[in-house]
Amino acid sequence: HQDRAGFPSRRVQAEVINLSRTVTITGDPFDGNRHGLHCVAHSGGVGVVNYARITRGGQYKVPGKYPLHFHLAGECKSCQFVGNAIEDSSQRGIIVHGSHRTLVSENVLYDVMGSYLYVEDGNEMENKIQYNVAICPIKNGCKIADTDNVQADDHQQSGLWALSVSNDFVGNRLVNHYNGFFTQTSAFPHGRGKAAGRVCTMYAPFGRIQGNVCHSNERFGFYLDNNFPRKLARSVETNGMLSEEDFWHHIDGNPHTFSSCDAFTASGEDNGVSSVVEDQLEIGNSFSGQYALGDVQFLRWHAINNLHGIYWKETKAMASPGVTAHIKDSTFEWISSWDHSEIRRILGSPEAGVAAIAGPGGLGAFIIEGTTFKGHLGTAIAANQHCGLTGTGGLCTPEYLLKDIRWEVNPSTKRIKFGFSDGNSVLPIFTSFDDSLMSYASVASSAQTHLLGLPGCAMTNDPALDEGIGCSLPLRRLQIWSSHGNQGAVLVAPGGQRWPMEFIGPPTNNNRKQAFGAAVAPGHRYVVELANDDAITVEFSDTIFAGEEIALELRFRDNPAANRVCVVSSQHSRAFINSDGPLFDDGSLGACTVHGGDASPPGGSPTIAGCMDASAD
Repeated sequence: HQDRAGFPSRRVQAEVINLSRTVTITGDPFDGNRHGLHCVAHSGGVGVVNYARITRGGQYKVPGKYPLHFHLAGECKSCQFVGNAIEDSSQRGIIVHGSHRTLVSENVLYDVMGSYLYVEDGNEMENKIQYNVAICPIKNGCKIADTDNVQADDHQQSGLWALSVSNDFVGNRLVNHYNGFFTQTSAFPHGRGKAAGRVCTMYAPFGRIQGNVCHSNERFGFYLDNNFPRKLARSVETNGMLSEEDFWHHIDGNPHTFSSCDAFTASGEDNGVSSVVEDQLEIGNSFSGQYALGDVQFLRWHAINNLHGIYWKETKAMASPGVTAHIKDSTFEWISSWDHSEIRRILGSPEAGVAAIAGPGGLGAFIIEGTTFKGHLGTAIAANQHCGLTGTGGLCTPEYLLKDIRWEVNPSTKRIKFGFSDGNSVLPIFTSFDDSLMSYASVASSAQTHLLGLPGCAMTNDPALDEGIGCSLPLRRLQIWSSHGNQGAVLVAPGGQRWPMEFIGPPTNNNRKQAFGAAVAPGHRYVVELANDDAITVEFSDTIFAGEEIALELRFRDNPAANRVCVVSSQHSRAFINSDGPLFDDGSLGACTVHGGDASPPGGSPTIAGCMDASAD
């Protein structure tokens, strides 16, 4: 029957699993507390269970009692759970705990309570968790309360729940859960159990993540939470843990001491390490993606009838020069009744999506390359999701660079949108070097009226472009970080237009993360007026945009002696600056500093070719 066979040409099919095996491992019927059998390879023991059926497993509320469990095995290349069928478990399915280089492959799990595949403490490394299928028989029906990890089993029940991302997750299929695949690092940023206080889970480098499928999950399909992979000083030989000194420098609150978990090296270089999520297929989930994520590329991502094809709030430029795009060679697709009524009916989808990319608010360039948008998506690319709300995002002045975008959308689809889910709608910039933005090089929000004084900029009056200002010349971000608060910055644009710069306030726990933003045109001259010179840091454009400059004059109402002018290059130093702001607020970082060598008094104003004067009035 077609409903059961699915639609392989559209990549929409149901999983079919075989729960029969020639060997069955089972226990007596569950007692009144739902206690069943458990199988464990304990504290250095080698465990091998292959091609068995395991039923009536797990002991509800008893830690460590699960159907299959590698427990503190350390490095165990011979440990493997392969080809098993786990059914009717009262507490989780397969657990990898404090173990490295094990193999969990080709298992099927059905009717399990809690998380099906579970990576426990955060120090686990180089395990291969691959080609497993985990199906909850009733959508969002596999939660259990009061275990030793209510996040993994109840509040965020998941088909695959992992506190360590430094493992290989390949070809797994996760269906009908609350979340499909969840790396919930922010819940336990310093680890659990014996790893607690010796790991930094949010900053661990990724293993291989490729070819996983999440569909029909209640909330998220693939969910990376908050992750910024970095060059950690740990290995399997250290049991996946940091040294005590390294961890202490991460949490000591001293910006002058550095840990391998930190965003910067001691010299201010980016400590990130780029990773790739490849060939992910997301079907019929509410969300897929993450809250905050940096140095991770989504390659050949395919989202079908996800209300939010990718959900993302904060990011950064890639640390590795060989990986620049954040989303590459991907497809975002919505199948409506006008396209294929049977698929839409089976998935239970509405007739249109919400947003294909509910995108982040910076920091800096966000690159989407070689990507196709199809069908009734609602909005294709929305910038600044939640940005500016209680510190969310990276100061809300992202530069969305679109390269080789293919539009196969319904005419009612909004191709770009400024602000999303109450995020800042003033500061996003969309830019392209090809025809991805129709005939425009850049499009900015209609609120940035100072741009209308530039030659080649005018209102688009086009709903597909969110009624933005379209420009035939490139636009880039100008950021003035101001850790002492709102100094009433005013941008004086070419032609003399005065525009109050948009201010993004700080979260409650980080005064460094507040700044002014504006879209500016390279090759032109600007003036920024502020109250004073205290604790400001200037950023312009991004290093991927080579050879760009503006002439910038800084004027300080309360301290005119500090006024200065400079030519600011897109290649200026970004040392010690990330989406949380400049690490030091002494005015020594960024561009146009007092002692940076690129500044001079106003009387010695520098010029650049093609600059237009900004009015002094």
